Amino acid sequence: MFVNRYNRRVTIRGCLIRESGANGVAFVGDPQAVRSPLFNYNEPFDYAQLDRTPGPGGANYPADCLVEDCLITRTGRFEKQTAPVQISMARRITVRHCSIYEVPRAGINISEGTWGGHVIEGCDVFDTVLETGDHGSFNSWGRDRYWHPSIAEVDRQVAADPALPFLDVVEPVVLRHNRWRCDHGWDVDLDDGSSRYVIHDNLLLRGGLKLREGYQRIATNNIIVNNSLHPHCWYAASGDVFARNIVMGPYQPAGGMPVDRWGAEVNHNLFTTSESDRLRFAAQGCDADSVVADPLFLDPANGDYRVQPDSPALKLGFRNFPHGPVRGPQAGPARPRTPTGVPGRPDPTGSDATDRKAGAGLCLAGCARAGNRRGRVLGLRRVAGSRRHRLRQPAGKHTRVPGRVSSGRLDPRR
Repeated sequence: MFVNRYNRRVTIRGCLIRESGANGVAFVGDPQAVRSPLFNYNEPFDYAQLDRTPGPGGANYPADCLVEDCLITRTGRFEKQTAPVQISMARRITVRHCSIYEVPRAGINISEGTWGGHVIEGCDVFDTVLETGDHGSFNSWGRDRYWHPSIAEVDRQVAADPALPFLDVVEPVVLRHNRWRCDHGWDVDLDDGSSRYVIHDNLLLRGGLKLREGYQRIATNNIIVNNSLHPHCWYAASGDVFARNIVMGPYQPAGGMPVDRWGAEVNHNLFTTSESDRLRFAAQGCDADSVVADPLFLDPANGDYRVQPDSPALKLGFRNFPHGPVRGPQAGPARPRTPTGVPGRPDPTGSDATDRKAGAGLCLAGCARAGNRRGRVLGLRRVAGSRRHRLRQPAGKHTRVPGRVSSGRLDPRR
């Protein structure tokens, strides 16, 4: 499904999309609506000529659209640099309660920041990056109007004009109440200047959270299983926040992080491993008030990573959040595949942009088959007899304190 250029309030609901040659659903605007666009990594770039007017230069792009209760699998059969949900040059696109798996690259991809306001919530995305690399179950490309390959040059320009990083991404992008799993990259990968992201209440099951350079990425109240934060070459005044998360290993910086303070706040996190992991980046202002402890998960072997009432994570400001199976279409043998034994489902409510009504736009509902029944909570017991690509929970324990992270691993393939 290709939602191209000017479209408003398009709803795609209850659909089964599989075996597509390229993308599953693509929202793509007109490059002429982008101010000071560049089309090549090596294209000449002059800050003196930059259009500094915030937002788009026209209205020829998709906005206020919704993808909900869809199962999207085995896309990209021919074109590999594609995604089940692709968003580029669009605004306020919501992707909610979708099951996405077995794809060559990212499950959900947001290209540049033009123009933000997107909400990704209540999704299961796993078995991704199966035929490519350097990617994640969620990926954003970045390279907005302000971006330059030189970190030092961007530092200088933003010091002179602090509004520069937000000329394109005029509204925050929100990732919440999702489960991500990537065995061949990062669970969530924000690349090349991706900015103004709010990432909270997510369960990351394998690849960790990568934040390459960018501005105002706020990552709070997430659980990162058997992994941690991957900060790569942050800007000097990034304003990034990583707080009140549960992590299971030391941070893994790369690409030349600042020698002094990292971001606005990296603190109040719970490490399940050791004091040496917590203190490893104390010189960069990290984790002075974080703790090393057993988070006291309720039932991690069966996918329930909520913490018990006496968990030390709660004293840091962490709060429990629902991370159960997504809803989805009942469409033949291919049904959403999610962990067993996970109570509840992602919160279908929310605030601000997530509660918008679809309005008078186009609605593609239940097109997987006639009489499609939607809104049921699905689990692995619904796909008995199917052996491939199930999202399983770790076999080992993940709360050893102190010491090394457990060697128990998820097996998504069999």
